[in-house]
Amino acid sequence: MASLLEESMIRSRKETMISFLHQHPEYLAEALELCIQDHEPFCWRSAWILQNFLQPNSPEIRELCPKILAVLPKKKDGHQRELLKLLKLVNLTEEWESQLYDICFNIWIQLHKSPSVRYTALEYLLDLVKKYPELLHELEMVLEDEYLETLSPGIGKMVRKRLHLLKKKLS
Repeated sequence: MASLLEESMIRSRKETMISFLHQHPEYLAEALELCIQDHEPFCWRSAWILQNFLQPNSPEIRELCPKILAVLPKKKDGHQRELLKLLKLVNLTEEWESQLYDICFNIWIQLHKSPSVRYTALEYLLDLVKKYPELLHELEMVLEDEYLETLSPGIGKMVRKRLHLLKKKLS
C-alpha cells in the first residue's frame, strides 16, 4: 500500500509535490529514505523533488551524502542523474569529492549509459578539475571523440568548448 507521500508523487505535478512536503514536513524523512532506495518510480522522483525542496547544505542532505555516494554506482541512469543533481546542493568534503570523482568518471566512460546522466557526471568532473587542476590530464584522456560520439552534436560541441575554456583558464 502506497504512503501518502507516494500517492502525492504518483498523482501530482512537481509544484504540488513540493507543496505537499511543505505542508507535511513529517514526510521529509520518508522522502530522504525513498531517494536512496530501489522502489520505482518513487526513488528517482523523491530525489527530483528534494532538489527543489531542500535548502543548499541543509543538515538533512549533508547527513544523506555518505548513503548517496554508497548507492549511486548501483542505480539506474535516471536515478543516478537525479542523485547527482541532489548532491549539487552540498559543499562536499574532500573525501566525498574524491568518491564522487571516481563515480562520475566511471559513469562518463560507460558509453552505453544515457547521455543525460553521462553529461551530468561530466559537469561534476569539470567542476572538480577547476578545483583540482592536476586532474585535467586524466580527464582529457576520456574526452576524446569516441566518448563524445554518443552525445548529441550540440552537447559534444559544448563539452569541447567547456574543455577549451577550462584549459585556457588553468594555463
